[in-house]
This record gives sequence, structure tokens and C-alpha cells, in this order.
Amino acid sequence: MQLRNIRWAIAILLGNVALAAEFPKDPADWAPADCLVMVAVDDVDRLATAVRDLKGMNRYFDPASGPAFGEARQFRELTSKVLERLALVLDTPKDQLKSPFGGPAVFYLAGAQVGDAPDAVLMAGLKDVELAQRYVDAALKKLRETASDVKTESVGSDTIHFLVHRPKGDSDDEDGSDFDEFEELERAALLAGDFDGYLDSIFSAEKLPEELAICLSGRRLIVASSIDAARKALRIEREAPLSRQETYRTLSRRFEPLGQVRIIVNGAELWKQIKRETQRPDEIEEGRKLGIDTLQMVFGHVRLGGGDGAQMVSEGVAYTGTERKGLFRLLSFENKPIDPPPSIGSDSKLFVSVAFSPMELIDRTIQFMRVVDPDEAQRMESGLENMPLSESETVNIRKEVLEKLDGPLSWTVDLRKPYSVETTRFYGTLGLRDRDAIVRFLSKVPLFTQREVRGVPVFDLPMGGLSILLRERFLNVGPTSSVLSGLDSSSTSRLAESAAFRRAKRHGASEAWLVAWWSGRELMQAMLDIANSDDLSSQNSWEGIVLQSLTTEMRLDESERAIARKNLEYNPDVILTVSTLPDGIGFKMVSFLSDD
Repeated sequence: MQLRNIRWAIAILLGNVALAAEFPKDPADWAPADCLVMVAVDDVDRLATAVRDLKGMNRYFDPASGPAFGEARQFRELTSKVLERLALVLDTPKDQLKSPFGGPAVFYLAGAQVGDAPDAVLMAGLKDVELAQRYVDAALKKLRETASDVKTESVGSDTIHFLVHRPKGDSDDEDGSDFDEFEELERAALLAGDFDGYLDSIFSAEKLPEELAICLSGRRLIVASSIDAARKALRIEREAPLSRQETYRTLSRRFEPLGQVRIIVNGAELWKQIKRETQRPDEIEEGRKLGIDTLQMVFGHVRLGGGDGAQMVSEGVAYTGTERKGLFRLLSFENKPIDPPPSIGSDSKLFVSVAFSPMELIDRTIQFMRVVDPDEAQRMESGLENMPLSESETVNIRKEVLEKLDGPLSWTVDLRKPYSVETTRFYGTLGLRDRDAIVRFLSKVPLFTQREVRGVPVFDLPMGGLSILLRERFLNVGPTSSVLSGLDSSSTSRLAESAAFRRAKRHGASEAWLVAWWSGRELMQAMLDIANSDDLSSQNSWEGIVLQSLTTEMRLDESERAIARKNLEYNPDVILTVSTLPDGIGFKMVSFLSDD
């Protein structure tokens, strides 16, 4: 008996190994090297498991997990109705629907001839070929009912089913007005919560692609927008897959181990497509000036789950190689440590900062414009040197103002408990090199009124309710109440020293020229409290007006508020960084749940 069990175990193991061997290790084996865009999943089951394992995701799928709020509730309702429609299409009871997919799945857009749209191809691995065949047969039966032409073609041992759909009254309207009308109807139905109306539009015969090719080949399903694209898809692995392309191989090794999803924009092939489509040499030259020809590839990947409570990690690079010009040179700012300035306290729940100074940004922009539009660059430079201050006076804004300012430039939202309009602050922060020079300049601007608050210069813009407060090494700008309340802030600790930001810093790049961080849980809790307070509607301050607009959909009855509060723990903290790399521009975004 034990020997029999061992034999069965060996047989099952060998079967699994054989099944795995039928699928490529890299899903890019199923995409052509000259594709324009690719979105790929390395293993559908691995991705599904990762999604299920994320804390809080069961509220999107499982009604038994308890009441859902907002997008989770809508997702449940929409998913249920989508399954109902699929059950009809596949001629299977809803409760008996099963996924036949397993292994990799790839979607890509292939280059096209002049005047043609790129071919779209979806290729997915199958763990249950028999079930997939049954579903395909049922779907083909439904599709033939609305098709104007149906063909089959044999390619070796495979059969491609090709269907052409031309809805009655199709006038080949080139302006796309019919498509736009459908898009508007779908959007309106979705926003109104009319999921049946939305799905009626999505599943209508008018929304079927004009051409559709379907093929079951071994343990993979191929769906393409043309029969030629399906033929090419059958040959990719033997001929020139993306996985063998040198740039792809270099970048995929850089980010190992890769996450479950990878996203590729093939810049080199897109540039070739642009040159094929563009007939005018001057337009091609404009593209070169913008630096489009130097973008070889955008490579990104997404990993669900991870250590330290990470929910999702998305990272990648816009890869230009050693050549950098146009927009990519403009955006290659010097990286700085991502720590918030000392002036940003731990009350901050949203912090966005760029490391450069205003003068650096303007100089880089002028340098970029000298290549793209020299006349406009000259006008910009002249405007900086002779900016009108009044009818009789001009000022060299570069020397008197911009050179006296410093980075970083940041925007912050502070929230203190108990959450209310009065304990909410919106303000910007900018470094100062010479406060006295800025004071002298602002005192000459007629729009401002000047005063001192506790010995600190303040310039008010009465008509706008805005103020500028100038400390020794930095200034704050924003709504007057937010700017002045900073003088009374009870926060003595810095955001950079807070546990929340230190944890985020472990996930992001240590240095970057852009950093954004926010506490999703505390922002959502504050919005809920403020939205359902009695005095929000009577607030006419900048903060009150902004909060009213942000919380319109969050005024809830008591039972809905209870559900919303229960779901607060699933709102993640997020950090986003953008960095200059030796061969491109890198980006990384990480979301993770709070410890408490």
C-alpha cells in the first residue's frame, strides 16, 4: 500500500512538472519583440492567491466577511452581475462557473501598417483544457448569432475561428461619434450605480470588435483582433519573443525577483511606429527634440504582498540608456534625501515634495525650450528680467526673487484630533536663501498688505484669503488661517521622525527628486468625521470650502458610518518616489497597512 502511494505521489509530481514545462518561465515568451505594449501575469493562480492573501481583500469578494463600504460594495455588486452575464454567454449555471486558466497570461499591442490600428492579442495559459474548450464552443455559438461573416482556418494542428461583426446601420463613421456616445452612456450608468445599464452597453453587439480571432492551441487560449495577429501569435515562441530582446532582459534582471505583474512600453518600437505614421519630416524632428527617440523602454512590475505589511509594490524605470535629452533631460533633477524638512510636523498626513528650487525648474525649462522653441525661450528669459511691477516700474524677478528662494518645494495637509475644519491645515513650504530680500520685494507689490505676527513677517492677499508667512529659512503659503495656525501648532515632533514616515522610508528610494506620502487611514477617518459634523455646511473658509467639495459623497447615515469605520483599517499608507538614474528615470510606489 505504501509503495502504491509513493508511485501515485511520483506520478502526480511528474504530471505537475510536465504541466509547468508547457508554460514559459517568462510570460514575455508569448509577446513579440516588436510589440508596442505588453501587460503580463507570470502565473494566474499565483496572482489570485496573492490577491486573496492581502489583508482586507476578502471584503471585495466574500459577503460572509461582513458588510462592505464604498468601492468594495460596488465591486461585489458589479462582479456578481458580470458573472451572471458570463453564465449566460457560456451556457453554464452561475454557481458552476470555474476558471480554466492557469500559468501565464499576456496582453499585447503589436505594431501596424500605416493607417491601420495596432493588433491586440490576449494569450492565456490553461490548467483545464476540456473546460476551456466547452466555454469556447459556447461563446462561439453566441458570437456567430451576431456575426456577419464566420471563417475557420487550420494552422498545423490548430484551428483559428475568425468572426466579423458589422452591426446593422454601420456607416463606418470615421469621427468616432458613435463610440464616444457609447462611452458616455457607460460612464453615466456606472457613476449612477446602474450596473445593469452599464453591462447592457458592454455586452451589446455594437461593442463587439469588428474582427475577432479565437484559437485553442495546446494549453493556451489566443484571442486576437485579426486573423493575421492570431497566426503570428502561434509563431512567437519559435521566432522572436520579447523575452530575448536585450533591453528587456537587462531591465528584468535589474528588478529580480519580479512581482506577479509586469508592464512594458516598448519605446523603441513606438518611435518606429510614429515615424511610419508621420509623413512630415518636421513632426519627426519635433519628436526628436522632445527626446521621444531616446526612450528605449518603460519597464515596470507589480508585486502584491511582501514583508513589513506591504500590500503592493510597484516600481520601474523609463529607460533611455546613456543618452538623455528633451523631456528626459528636463526631468533628470538631482536626487536628495527624501526626509521632510524640519518645519513639517508629525500632524502632517499628506506630504508632497520636489527637491529642486523654483530657479532650477525655470532654468531647466528655458534650456528645454531653447531646443523646442528658441523664440519662446527668449521671451521667457526677457520676462524674468523685465517683469512689470506697476505701470511705471519693472523688476528683475530672477535676481530679486527667484535666486533668493531655495528648495525643497512641498505641499502639506495637517490633521489634528478631534478632526474638524478648525484643526485642518493646507499649506505650501518653500526654502529661503535670503528672507530680507523677499520681504523687500513683497512690500513693493500693491496686492499685498504687510503685518507682523509674533515678530514674523506676514503678507496677506485680502481678496483671496491667502497669506505668505516668512520664517528665517523657509516660507509658508496658503489660506490665511492655515498659515497663521502654524505659529500655534502644538506638534513638537517632526514628520521625518515619526514611526509612520520612517516605515514608509524603508520601502521607498532613500534619495529622490519627488516624494509623496500619505496616511490613507487617517485621511479617510478625518474625512468621515468632518463630513458628518454639524457645522461643515456653515464654513466659508478656504479649508471649509475645500473639505465640503471633498466630502460630498461621505455624508452617511449611522449604519453606513459604522461600516465605513470598520473598513478604515484597510486604507493603506502610501509612499511614491521618482528618482534620476544613470540610465533613465526610476519610480516606485508602495502601499502598506498601519500596524495598529
